[in-house]
Amino acid sequence: VVSAYLDVRDKGRAAQVCSAWRDAAYHRSVWRGVEAKLHLRRANPSLFPSLQARGIRRVQILSLRRSLSYVIQGLPDIQSLNLSGCYNLTDNGLGHAFVQEVASLRALNLSLCKQVTDSSLGRIA
Repeated sequence: VVSAYLDVRDKGRAAQVCSAWRDAAYHRSVWRGVEAKLHLRRANPSLFPSLQARGIRRVQILSLRRSLSYVIQGLPDIQSLNLSGCYNLTDNGLGHAFVQEVASLRALNLSLCKQVTDSSLGRIA
């Protein structure tokens, strides 16, 4: 109940207090409605399983140095993906990420992705 009053950073810190608080912090109700804001600079094998365990299905990518496919494969139940400002995202990268339909995806923000053209948007629509 206390976690309802904590911001995301403090929820993470509370999870580090002891194993009982960590277990409580992994409960999906604690993270309901939270949008994860990620810098994807290097591989982190525990990142996506951790987000899935918490039930996080909304993600904003602040910087993308990994493949977008890495994100889509890591979060197959993603509902909202905000890629606004990912300047290095290309038509090719977008096409490879969305080879298969992502049925759960309801919102995709590609604003300020300057290397993404209308033709690739038509292919994934």
